[in-house]
Amino acid sequence: MRNILTLTMLCTALAAAPTLHAEDKTEKAEDKAKEKASDEKPAKGRTADSRRSDQPVDDTWITTKVKAKMVEDKQVSATNIHVKTVNGVVELTGTAKSMDESSQAASLARSVEGVKSVRNNIKVN
Repeated sequence: MRNILTLTMLCTALAAAPTLHAEDKTEKAEDKAKEKASDEKPAKGRTADSRRSDQPVDDTWITTKVKAKMVEDKQVSATNIHVKTVNGVVELTGTAKSMDESSQAASLARSVEGVKSVRNNIKVN
């Protein structure tokens, strides 16, 4: 009887071992992920929680948003107008077919969050 009890306990322990090992691996992976996240430094001009709307927007993001708005707008040729952003100041260069196109490009740039000013240096053909 004693042998049966010992054998039952041993089988139970062996059956539970893989589950315990898997849980240990999961905990270690979670700990490593948290450690890595806390070691990473936020991008210049951002805090660790960059989802907050009161944080400054970086220049690359502004340039991307301006170009995306130009692509969506049928009046503006996104391929002929170039966008450069430095410290929130957007500079537009390139060529436009009309003053309306040039003005629309500047208006789109001004509408992007984080833009401080727009320098419209687009040449009209």
